[in-house]
Amino acid sequence: AVERSRPNWAEMVEKAKYHMSRAATADQPTSMACALLAQCHVMLSNDSHLGAHYAYEALRLNPNNAFAYSAISCAELRRGDLDAALEAARHGTRLAASTSYAPWWHLLAGLAAMAMEAYEDAIFHYLKAVMHAPGFRAPLRNLYVLYHATRQEDEAERYRVRLMKEEPDFSLYRLKTDPEYPASTIRASSLMSMI
Repeated sequence: AVERSRPNWAEMVEKAKYHMSRAATADQPTSMACALLAQCHVMLSNDSHLGAHYAYEALRLNPNNAFAYSAISCAELRRGDLDAALEAARHGTRLAASTSYAPWWHLLAGLAAMAMEAYEDAIFHYLKAVMHAPGFRAPLRNLYVLYHATRQEDEAERYRVRLMKEEPDFSLYRLKTDPEYPASTIRASSLMSMI
């Protein structure tokens, strides 16, 4: 959903809901299953409360599951507890630092910092994400918007060009207006009034 790797959104959501139903009815759901259920409830069903329930259950089942912290960060970000979202993302980043998944936790920390209007911190985390995964679309989008909003136009253009290589149909208009475009945190932020 975040990477927009599937052209058919409705089909992807339907398939995800099928797997979510199977995972939710398992006799003994694992910490990883709960973390992924949480992410899907938040990102695909827009249900941050049920997402938070599964995220904290994932953490209870395994306090060292970085994905549980990712799920907590997503749920708390949507519920508006930005401090909890940032803390969870940073903790997950420490747990996942040596893995190929580290960019996702930097993305989440950036989202929480951006929502808190801590733009320098957000840029730091997004740059870390892009350093580890140069084609990762979400931090590229967010860097473009942050640099554009803070009038760093040369940097904004640099990231717009990089993003267009990964996502040729990208446009600022679409980011601002398309509810299915994965940029809800940006749309909800004060950045929109700055660009």
